[in-house]
Amino acid sequence: MAERLATLIGIYGLLGLGYQLVFGQLRGLNLAQGSLFGVGAYATALTAPHLGPFALLAA
Repeated sequence: MAERLATLIGIYGLLGLGYQLVFGQLRGLNLAQGSLFGVGAYATALTAPHLGPFALLAA
């Protein structure tokens, strides 16, 4: 349970940092952000059971 929570915190933290960069610093609209987030989340979901606590390194 703690590994899942840590993975979710890492994923949403990276998503927030990405949106901060795109909208806050660059003041642009990037429509590919959602698809990249989806691919990263899917890859993390597939590798998390095999990597255990190192699942955040795969993201």
